[in-house]
Amino acid sequence: MTMMLTRMEEIFHREGFWIEVTRNGKALTNMRQLRKSGVLNSYDFKKKAKGTWTVDRWKRDRFEAVNSNYSCNVLKGDGKVAAAQTTLNTVRDSY
Repeated sequence: MTMMLTRMEEIFHREGFWIEVTRNGKALTNMRQLRKSGVLNSYDFKKKAKGTWTVDRWKRDRFEAVNSNYSCNVLKGDGKVAAAQTTLNTVRDSY
């Protein structure tokens, strides 16, 4: 089983942006919470999502589709949460 932090790093390397995992609307922000929360399911997408996708579409079609117990926030390069209608190109360009 892959721990949550490892999966988050994998998503960063594949997609080009960091996420913060949420559960019940609250961000799991510290190492203790992330370790205690367990695992995220496999992220089997071979290519990054198209840059024209919105953050909302990526969350729904990729992250939440395989992790039904969790959601996430997509983070811009400055660490702020990207708005739902922001394109992935815009998010990636912020890094």
